[in-house]
Amino acid sequence: MIEKQRFLLNLIENKRMIFLFKKYFSDTTETNNNEKVTHFGYKTIKESDKVKEVYTVFEKVANSYDQMNDAMSFGIHRIWKDIFIQRLGPTHGSKLLDSAGGTGDITFRYLNYLKNTLNHQNLKSSVTVCDINENMLKVGKDRIKKLGWINQNNVEIDWQQSDAENLPFKK
Repeated sequence: MIEKQRFLLNLIENKRMIFLFKKYFSDTTETNNNEKVTHFGYKTIKESDKVKEVYTVFEKVANSYDQMNDAMSFGIHRIWKDIFIQRLGPTHGSKLLDSAGGTGDITFRYLNYLKNTLNHQNLKSSVTVCDINENMLKVGKDRIKKLGWINQNNVEIDWQQSDAENLPFKK
C-alpha cells in the first residue's frame, strides 16, 4: 500500500510540475493596443477577461465538479486529499481556512477527522470555506446539509464568497 501511495504522490507532483511549466511558459502576447492576450481552452482571449471566463466555467460545472474531478484524476484527488488531512493532523480547537474550497471536499475530510478524534476538553473548532464562485459554495452547503453537519459536533462552519487572491480576513 505504501508503494502505491508513493507512486500516486509522485504522479501528483509530476502533474504539478507540468502545470507550473505551462503557467510560467505559457503563450501570453500583446495586441496592437498593448493589451495582453492569453489562451483559454481553444481560444485566445484578453488576459483581463480570463477571471470572468474561469468563473463562468466553474459556475456551469459546479453541480458535477466532484464527478468531473473523479473522472479527470481517476479518483487520485481523493487520495491526496485524504493524505493532506492525515498529514495536517488537525486537533480540536483548530481553525481551518479552506480557500477555493467550494464543494467542501477538504472541509468534509477535516470534519470527519475531528469527528473520529476524542475531544476531551470539549474544544470548539471551526472551518471557513471560501470560494470565488457562489454556485460552488451552494453545492458545498447543500452537501453539508444533506450529510447533517450543520454547526454540530463542536465545529462551526462558515461559508464565504471571496477571491483567494484577495481574502477578506485580518492578518
